[in-house]
Amino acid sequence: NKHLNKPDWTKHWSEVSKVPYLLNDKTQEMITYDDEKSIKLKCAYAKEKGFRGVMIWELSNGYTPETTPNQPLLQAVADEMLSFNKKINIVPEPVKMELLQGSFSISPSDQICIGTKHPELSKHANYLSSVIESLSGNKLKISNSLDKASIKFIISETALIGKEGYHLNIDQKGITISANTDKGIFYGIQTLLQTLPASRTTEPLVVPCLKITDYPRFQWRGMMLDVSRHFFSPQVVKNYIDLLASYKMNVFHWHLADDEGWKLEIKKYPKLTSAGAWRKEIPGSIFYKKNLHLVDFLQNTI
Repeated sequence: NKHLNKPDWTKHWSEVSKVPYLLNDKTQEMITYDDEKSIKLKCAYAKEKGFRGVMIWELSNGYTPETTPNQPLLQAVADEMLSFNKKINIVPEPVKMELLQGSFSISPSDQICIGTKHPELSKHANYLSSVIESLSGNKLKISNSLDKASIKFIISETALIGKEGYHLNIDQKGITISANTDKGIFYGIQTLLQTLPASRTTEPLVVPCLKITDYPRFQWRGMMLDVSRHFFSPQVVKNYIDLLASYKMNVFHWHLADDEGWKLEIKKYPKLTSAGAWRKEIPGSIFYKKNLHLVDFLQNTI
């Protein structure tokens, strides 16, 4: 009633029983229906518009708490609701994604294979293993054997996807990420991680079977962090870069200087911080000194 501005709902029941109404800033759709066909049409409309879900308001066809539920209609509702749960939201949206039947469960005995020809993949394997450990407590081993591994990183020449594109294939036997370069492998891992829980869980890590082909539309994909006006700690800078990487951005624009002050110490030019980092009208100042941990982090971040 609040959203539809109808003070007496019962007077309008016949009117709304055939009309979909949008609620909560287009994040869900409230629907009523008269038959199974109407359910499917309205749910299809909601999915096409990208709504997160639907709200079923009325089970028509004479169903009341005192009568027997209409089983075909209830089954239609269940089927359509399950179809919403099957949707995989990857950001940014992949160029092509096909959702398949079944799933793969990541177990403690699984191994990550990087082969022997591309040692640069070891850092990506260790990264994925550490993330899985943080989510489940299970640290996966790194292997060079394709026969033993259920998670495989493969670098092979593939047309059309470029240096940063990748193919992600998940079936009931395992996970394969293939790309032209290790950068593509890294971005494939970021997509895989979006199918996993965002925080620690005691539940099995289960990923849906799917096929994804993805590559960037723009070569320069970045965001700026302004530390001249609003200073942030080195740890916040690291977290910011991690977020950029998770959404496949490849440029970190670090805004270190403006009229508020210079925020990076350079020993060769001491006045940049002895004079340039300060303003009379702003009491006190702060700037970045050489931080070996931050330097190492930046050098090892794609």
